Amino acid sequence: MKFQFDPRQPYQTSAIEAVTDLFDGQPADADQLLTSLQYLPSQQTLDLPDVGGQEAFDVFLEIGAYGNNLVLDQDTILKNLKRVQDRNGLEINEELVDGLQFDIEMETGTGKTYVYLRTAFELATKYKF
Repeated sequence: MKFQFDPRQPYQTSAIEAVTDLFDGQPADADQLLTSLQYLPSQQTLDLPDVGGQEAFDVFLEIGAYGNNLVLDQDTILKNLKRVQDRNGLEINEELVDGLQFDIEMETGTGKTYVYLRTAFELATKYKF
């Protein structure tokens, strides 16, 4: 007996889309976080590293990493959640419960690990999360 993996099972892609669709409207370039440094009134100059002649710095250069830059407000995410729930025949939530925590439920043996990893990959590809 030979097993063959099919990465396009409809129930798996549906679960992946359910998660990625929660963030519809998130700009693809939201990871380009630049913060301007402002001179303090008591300081004449700041010793800044040369970053192309700009008085700004990339947060990544300053601290070595930065978190996900989610720019969507909770109302937009709630609207997206309602659309995903409606599409999947689920009860519609009227408000977000416990902030931005969502559950994806799948039966045993349906490829949850694959869906989890592929969802992380899709979020990184689409939104740079």
